[in-house]
Amino acid sequence: MKILFITSTRIGDAVLSTCVLRPLELLYPQARFTVVCGALSAPLFEDFKNVDQLIALKSKKYGKHWVETWLKTIGTSWNLVIDLRGSALSFLIRTKKRLIWRSKKTQKHRVEQLGDLLREGGFEIPHPMPHLWLSKERLEKRKGVIPHERTVIAVSPLANWPGKEWPHAQMVQLLQMSRAENGPFPGAHFAFFAAPNEQERLKDFKNHFDPSILVTVGNYPHLLDVAALMTRCRFFIGNDSGLMHMAAALGLPTLGLFGPSYDLFYHPWGENTSFIRTPEPPQELIDRADAGHEELLMQNLTVQDVYRCVKELAIATKTR
Repeated sequence: MKILFITSTRIGDAVLSTCVLRPLELLYPQARFTVVCGALSAPLFEDFKNVDQLIALKSKKYGKHWVETWLKTIGTSWNLVIDLRGSALSFLIRTKKRLIWRSKKTQKHRVEQLGDLLREGGFEIPHPMPHLWLSKERLEKRKGVIPHERTVIAVSPLANWPGKEWPHAQMVQLLQMSRAENGPFPGAHFAFFAAPNEQERLKDFKNHFDPSILVTVGNYPHLLDVAALMTRCRFFIGNDSGLMHMAAALGLPTLGLFGPSYDLFYHPWGENTSFIRTPEPPQELIDRADAGHEELLMQNLTVQDVYRCVKELAIATKTR
């Protein structure tokens, strides 16, 4: 069975889209997949053993990247094409069945929307869940970086747009409260994660902490190496980002912080997840940013409210 899966350039969207890919892998364990995605998100699929071809799109003038992809896929007679980008490509190749997703005006999370797509296509998938594939070799290689005997909190204090970042002073205060003797993670250590191009800014953030409580995870450019390190952590706290969705897909208790982005569609998905947003709705903050006032969009999200969510999620995940 040959399945062509076309998904997103953005890391977070690509992670969420695995809620389609994973059920198909379980339904058809002998199926062979070709995954088409952006260059940034392509590493997420490198440990997926059922992939025959991973096509990383690099945007070119006049849509030449789609022409090149068509040339790589036109020679195959597909059993199923799933296109989450609504591209013309999926209509120009032979397939027995095609499922095309386009954004709709609906009050449903992205995972629920993709689950509806599968069900509309005749696949009985009651509870689709995002998933990350990690090889045993990769997990073993990163095993010694974060010892399991330590309580380590994964933290993502940055974002691809500063307007989505909770003020750093408030994040520092939250983390100090969380590791205090009467906090939910007394004596915890912190592992800070950020994209390779954010490492300099991350250094400035780390300077607020005693080095003895920090776990050095290094600057790993490969997303799955970062994911392997996250599996060694006890909890994740971070802004809305691809890293947040990766943590949730790994089953790590994940708390997402939201401001000028739509939590309704993009909050972390999974049993061990929660989120909190600013008192202002996302569109109000987006309008403020568009008017040239993008600094401190999330400052009205209080430390006390986020700390309460940390405690609630910590208690809930301990009882599961």
